[in-house]
Parts: sequence; structure tokens; C-alpha cells
Amino acid sequence: MSAMPGTVIYAGHSLPYRARFSDRSTLSISVLPDGGVEVVAPIGTQRDAIEARLKKRGRWIIAQRRYFHL
Repeated sequence: MSAMPGTVIYAGHSLPYRARFSDRSTLSISVLPDGGVEVVAPIGTQRDAIEARLKKRGRWIIAQRRYFHL
């Protein structure tokens, strides 16, 4: 399973992420207790599609990161 690091900018926030690819059929986003963002995507998913989904969920990601840093 390969991993791909990247960063997305949402509302002035830098959101670094690590994407892994698997045989799953949907894309999942998890915010880890250390504030890291992990994406698990179907094999063959393009970076643009991953980053578009991260931007769409940007508000939720920022809220989760704040929750873990309280």
C-alpha cells in the first residue's frame, strides 16, 4: 500500500495530510489525536479528487484539530 503526503490550504489554514490507497470503494478522512489528517482512498484516486474532498470537509477538519488541541 503506497502513501502520498500533501498539504491543502483551506480558509487560511494549512492542512497537511497523508493519503493511503486500498481496495475500498469510498474515500475516508480521519483526524488523528496528534492533529494529523489521514485519507484512505480507493486505488487510482487522483490527488485532485483527494484535495477537493479535503477542501469540502475543511471546516470539519479544522474543528476536529481544535478539539484535539484543547
